[in-house]
Amino acid sequence: MPVRKRTNSVGSGSVLVEIGNTYERLGNRDAPLSRNGIKKVHQWELFLRVIEGDQAVIQKVEFVLDPSFNPQKYIKTLAPFHTKQTSYGAFTANVQIYLGNKVETVPHRLAFIKGGSSNCYEL
Repeated sequence: MPVRKRTNSVGSGSVLVEIGNTYERLGNRDAPLSRNGIKKVHQWELFLRVIEGDQAVIQKVEFVLDPSFNPQKYIKTLAPFHTKQTSYGAFTANVQIYLGNKVETVPHRLAFIKGGSSNCYEL
């Protein structure tokens, strides 16, 4: 079953998740430097939250970030599923969700706005 944005209540055997990011702008004084010497003024948390359904069906979540990150992939096998980072620019991260014998990949474009952004998906 393809990943769908939420339309109604979650179906039998499915799980409804929210994927998104929070955001805070750091002051220049507090911003860490990248390997290239650029100030990373964007602090964000990329997350997956179960809204409806059985969280136990999620075996693990991989957050695959931009290639400039080292490490580029963060693996979470227990809730809460999230990673908190700083960066100097926005990019699209891939959230890979392992559900039994299938893997669903949901891209999420980081939103550097107050409150961040999120969407709900039925898996």
